[in-house]
Amino acid sequence: ERKRLFTRLQTIKELIDTEAFFTRDMNIVEEIYKGTAEACPRLDDQTIKLIFRNTDEIIRFHSNFLAELKAGVSNIYTPKGHRTQLPKESANLPDGTSAVTTTATGHLSDERDRQSSVGPVFIRNLEKMKEVHEAFLKNSDHAAKRLIQIQEDPTVKVWLDECNAVARDLTKAWNLDSLLIKPMQRITKYPTLLVQLLHETPADHPDRPFLESAKVGLEHAIEEINKTKRNFELVGQIVSRKRKDSDVRAGLARAFGKRVDKLQATHKPAEDPEYLKLHERFGDDYLRLQVVLRDVEFYTRQVTEYVHEFLQYLSSMELVMRLQPSPHPEIESKWVRFNVSMRDIEKVALEDHLSKVRKQVIEPFELVIKSYGNPSLAMKKRGKRRIDYEKSVQLKKSGKKIDKQLSECAEQYEALNEALKKELPVLSALTEKVGKICLANFVNIQTQWFAIWKEKVKVVLDNPEVPEIADIVSTFQRDYSFQDEQINTIGIVNPA
Repeated sequence: ERKRLFTRLQTIKELIDTEAFFTRDMNIVEEIYKGTAEACPRLDDQTIKLIFRNTDEIIRFHSNFLAELKAGVSNIYTPKGHRTQLPKESANLPDGTSAVTTTATGHLSDERDRQSSVGPVFIRNLEKMKEVHEAFLKNSDHAAKRLIQIQEDPTVKVWLDECNAVARDLTKAWNLDSLLIKPMQRITKYPTLLVQLLHETPADHPDRPFLESAKVGLEHAIEEINKTKRNFELVGQIVSRKRKDSDVRAGLARAFGKRVDKLQATHKPAEDPEYLKLHERFGDDYLRLQVVLRDVEFYTRQVTEYVHEFLQYLSSMELVMRLQPSPHPEIESKWVRFNVSMRDIEKVALEDHLSKVRKQVIEPFELVIKSYGNPSLAMKKRGKRRIDYEKSVQLKKSGKKIDKQLSECAEQYEALNEALKKELPVLSALTEKVGKICLANFVNIQTQWFAIWKEKVKVVLDNPEVPEIADIVSTFQRDYSFQDEQINTIGIVNPA
């Protein structure tokens, strides 16, 4: 019994310590490598984002996860002390790191052990763990290839050497490549640790059912992550592939074959209802983006035309006053002053206003619309492979053999279908978020534009407070009615 308790305690110790080392290593990636990447002139934002991905989210998650694990086993094990430098002869843990730690208790106790709780911590964090690791790992192959490519640049090599020199005293990992592989190593290590823990956990231990559930959940999560990664790579190959002449000929042959299969098909598998809803929403979002972009572009043309016509009107008023002075010199003076204050509105204020609208509203909308290109292409590819998928399903039902090419097309369809169901909701949510930000920007820009006009009008107002538009309209209508009556009393205007 004492041996079992000791072995179980050692497994818990390994879980806690290696989790702490993993979190430390990811902090090294974030602070030393990613934190200085912008200083390397050969690394652009896109490359930095591709290589480091969501390391910040991984650190945030695992820091909280580690705190919960420590709290769950604090009655039997508490890490103590910290290390600042790795000595050459330090004792190594399974991930190649070391630490000075001691148990919180001086003796092993079954009663205290039964109060420990590890399984519920995993169960509570399983979904978030899957989310952050999936986001990091799904593009890992592309990131690894890009990292190899940039290391051929001498400037990048100098930056990496400097980072490696700083990190050498903080981690056993020898370079950035070995640090970036740790998230995959970490999540695949959890089931092994839980199996070890279950081996030393009696059937009547309160934590056992939770550990068993956590182990099953982790294994399923790892399968899902691998599937997502595989689908992500496959979809990337399908969407980015360019057709050759031979592909066109083969495609025509398949197209005729598909038409025949379509005519012969009797019981087609039902279309995925979840995908159909997402497909419809995709079309609605894309149309809405086009409409909003068109309206904003129309506004820019409209405001340009209005300013131009308004300035022409002011020039005409001044010309009339020069040709025939009126008996109201104070009013003429106000018109002249107003005309002078408005001269820079077209060349300075309007250009600045239109520039803000383009940068903060139109260009972001154009980028979002452009981002719809690849999903749209993936949906078209999915549609083309739908008949192959239906045929493979029918052949499976009838127990017939499926040839390799048809099997590949069906696999591609499933990969595209799963990827679209996962990515289209994210695209829709981000589109809504960007749309709200851009429209808020548009309102702020128009408010600033209106404020400029109010300042221009103040030049000729006796009262520094600019009246509301409704008051201006009502005053104009009252004055206009009086003047209109006066004009109608003139015989040459109204002979009757």
